[in-house]
Amino acid sequence: MSTLQVIAIWALFVVALPSALGALVALPFWLKGRIIVGNIAGSFAIILVIVILIWRQIGAYFAGQAACPGPECVSPESTVVTLLVMAGLSWLDTLFLLMLSGVVEDRRRQKHFDRSRL
Repeated sequence: MSTLQVIAIWALFVVALPSALGALVALPFWLKGRIIVGNIAGSFAIILVIVILIWRQIGAYFAGQAACPGPECVSPESTVVTLLVMAGLSWLDTLFLLMLSGVVEDRRRQKHFDRSRL
């Protein structure tokens, strides 16, 4: 598998999956007009997925360290950078969710706008 394929799969799991899951969790609340509750539920879903992925990465790091006691093993710096990137991407996922909620709220408001009161 090429490096580009690995990056694409990694991006799918770290960026697209949490965003899609957060939007699916928040959408029923948004459609009922409970925008803030939807944002909280969607953000919680994103954070939950990212925490699971971070714990998976930490487990892989410790398993790699146990299997390879020599100095040429995986460095802790690369693991820390990976974890920081995952945490940063979770903030971007949450920001995307909040922007999406604004779009949903605007469309809902336009749909229920009464022009007769102008």
